Amino acid sequence: MPKNTNYELLDDCYKSINQSACTIISAVIRKERIHQNKLRWDIVGWANRLLFERIDRFLEKQNPQEYGLAFIDKVNKKFDSNVRRTILDYCYHGTRYRDIQFILEDPIPVESHHRNMSQLADLSAWSIGRKHKLGTTVNITDEKNEGYYSLIEQKFDTDLRGNAENCGIKFFP
Repeated sequence: MPKNTNYELLDDCYKSINQSACTIISAVIRKERIHQNKLRWDIVGWANRLLFERIDRFLEKQNPQEYGLAFIDKVNKKFDSNVRRTILDYCYHGTRYRDIQFILEDPIPVESHHRNMSQLADLSAWSIGRKHKLGTTVNITDEKNEGYYSLIEQKFDTDLRGNAENCGIKFFP
C-alpha cells in the first residue's frame, strides 16, 4: 500500500476517534527515566495500577450506579495470567492509593486485532506514546503524529478545572 494511502487511513481513524463520544484515559510510563536511574520497577504493574485507578475514578464520576468491564490485550498465557492476577488483586484489595470499586473483578483477555474498539485504543496509545517518548529524534512520523495527537488530546478525561494531567493522562515517573 502506498505511504499516502496509509496516512489517509490513519487520518480517517484519528478523525473517527475525535468525533466519537469516547473518553481517553492513559498511563504513560517513561521507561527512559527508569532505566536511566537504574530503578527496579514492575513497569507493567505500575502501568496497570495507574491506569485502573484513573478508570475507576472516571466510572465513579460518570455514574456510580454502574460498573465497568475490562478487556485487556491477549499476549500469551503466562503474561495474560500475571496481568489478570494483578488486576484482580487491585479489585479485591485496592492499589496503594485507591480502592477499586467500579471495575468488575475479572478482566477479559481479547485478541485486539479482532476488535475495532481495541484497534482504535491501540492507535490512541501509539500516538500518546510517540508524543511523550523522551529522547527521540524528530522525523516525518513525529510531524504527522502531532496532527493525530491534537485530534485525540481533547478526548482525555479532565478534572473539574479542565486539566487532563493526573486524570485522563498520568506520567510516571
